[in-house]
Amino acid sequence: MGKHSGPWRILGGHQLRWRSAISKDIETFSAHDGFFLNHETDAANPVEALRGTLTGMQPPQHTTYRALLTPAFRPTAIASLEDTIRARMTRIIDELLEKDDADLVQDVAIPLPTQVTTDFLGFPAEATDQIFRWGVDMAVIQDSDVSGGQNGGHRALLELVDYTTKLTEQRRHTPTNDILSHLANAKINDTLLTHEEIGQFIAQLIVGGTETSRNTIAVGIKALQETGQWDLLIKDPSLIPNAVEECLRWTSSIIYMRRTATRDTELNGREIKKGDKVVQYLAAANRDPKLNDNPESFDITRKSIRQVSFGGGGPRYCVGAALARTQIRIALEELVRRAPHLSVTGEATWLRSNWVSGLWKLPITADPRS
Repeated sequence: MGKHSGPWRILGGHQLRWRSAISKDIETFSAHDGFFLNHETDAANPVEALRGTLTGMQPPQHTTYRALLTPAFRPTAIASLEDTIRARMTRIIDELLEKDDADLVQDVAIPLPTQVTTDFLGFPAEATDQIFRWGVDMAVIQDSDVSGGQNGGHRALLELVDYTTKLTEQRRHTPTNDILSHLANAKINDTLLTHEEIGQFIAQLIVGGTETSRNTIAVGIKALQETGQWDLLIKDPSLIPNAVEECLRWTSSIIYMRRTATRDTELNGREIKKGDKVVQYLAAANRDPKLNDNPESFDITRKSIRQVSFGGGGPRYCVGAALARTQIRIALEELVRRAPHLSVTGEATWLRSNWVSGLWKLPITADPRS
């Protein structure tokens, strides 16, 4: 670790054992006091309201509530969604191929995870655009050109909780096979979840379910195009699973996570005092040469890719990691198969955020396979 000034910062993957210790010991390293770099952002960001759910819960509450979601995210459950995800991607490409000028983010990377999240949660299809807007407003408040800023984020959370409350009452009377119905009828200690708890769960799932997939699809394909490795996938689609991991490593959609020490402790011989902030820079670890050779090079052929884009393991490891990987893989498989001549035609517009790494626009053309 570097010299103590402000929060403690874990910058490298070679410090993986300390990162792992923080991720696994959630009693000592808490997210309840916020997970952004400064208190001003914490106080203003609507995502901090999610500290009442998995994002900020401490054991044993965290264990109990996370168990509500675990069955829906098991590998077998995610595998059962593949046909639906592929059908969504097929329709997206159908529309893409009809356009002379398209945008990778707006026409591909946004629609797929947003539509999949809508299906997965059990929201009506007509809510898809609104779900996307709520997610962006809550997660990207630093970029007022994209989101509604801090006020827009709070408004989005309130609107989402209100909307979810109405659907929750419907699903308690007429449940269906989806996440919302499951949460609406779930009980903790024989008591139904409150409307606020359900709304917060859904808000967290929207942000988590759309950000990583959207940003990794867009940034990953940009890197594939710029390095000439798109052609490698065309020639050898068996590289796609490896490409997914390299795209996740390269993008590092969530740049960092901050924790607060709940007691005096020690990391690597450094005394961490109760109340100290410890920031894990996931993006820095993903570019550390002690984790991967030549980390500043994008290379889908590298062996044994190590990346921490879903966290450092432990109880807070991203519950939706398998779903994100599945969406990214299917997006690449279908684009390689049906739009092999896809090419970038203009400058990328990046999100202005120190927490989320991603694109907002990337002009492309996509000719059908001849």
